[in-house]
Amino acid sequence: MAVFMLVGLFMGLDSVELLVRFEKYFEVEVPDAVAETLSTPVDVAAWVSQYLSVPVEAISPSREVVERQLQTLFAEHAPVANTKLADLLPSGKVWARYAQWLADQISWQLPEIGWLRPPRARGWLNQLFKWATAITPPDPNSCYFADLIDWTLACNYEFLLTKPWQNQYEVLQAIIGITSDSSGVEVSEIKPDSRFVYDLGID
Repeated sequence: MAVFMLVGLFMGLDSVELLVRFEKYFEVEVPDAVAETLSTPVDVAAWVSQYLSVPVEAISPSREVVERQLQTLFAEHAPVANTKLADLLPSGKVWARYAQWLADQISWQLPEIGWLRPPRARGWLNQLFKWATAITPPDPNSCYFADLIDWTLACNYEFLLTKPWQNQYEVLQAIIGITSDSSGVEVSEIKPDSRFVYDLGID
């Protein structure tokens, strides 16, 4: 394991631990000089994909599996890629019902979504942990079924996104899932270009 005397992104213990998790999951060793340049999930995905010779563009069987399963879950709405999530998940109660069904049927987790959480719980957690991030919760009118597919993959990366990875998209969703697990930020709030330090509050 490399000794991380890092500047830029990886300056604190939390960020070093996050990098170690990436290394363990993908079975790679990131050189110190490279680690200094990895400031977003898409940066990490690009480097890991290149290092492992994972193609940038290729079919993702895992994404197709998730899409089919979610289409079954929301069959009454006949969702397509541009179906608004506000139509599929109009309230926290609806989200909870679908989440329980998915967990009972195939042991997947439906991702947490910002506008469906109780505002009081979010504020209490922010005060407790003194989170200072630039995260903007997703806007229900600008999120779609395609986003839910991505978030579900990232949320269940340990089951759905294992080697051999088929393309850089799968690597990216796994990285978002690992970042979410490590930081406590929901996958729905982590964008490919979210900066680990300045946007996600990782030291």
